[in-house]
Amino acid sequence: RLKGEVSQLKRSLQRAETEAKVLWEEMREKEPKVDTAYVQERVLLRQEVDKLRLLLLEKEDENLLLSDKY
Repeated sequence: RLKGEVSQLKRSLQRAETEAKVLWEEMREKEPKVDTAYVQERVLLRQEVDKLRLLLLEKEDENLLLSDKY
């Protein structure tokens, strides 16, 4: 069950990254005056936070499995 949840979270992360890329491209095309460096930094930071959240969930799952085992 936990492995299924982790897989689902990974898929959600991939979808979010794809969505961020699409939004980034749309913003760049529609509003050239937007500070693209700022937007790109925000997107990258959000991706990093999401990756760290996923790692935390994976570690918590591993800890639960270990605690159940012992």
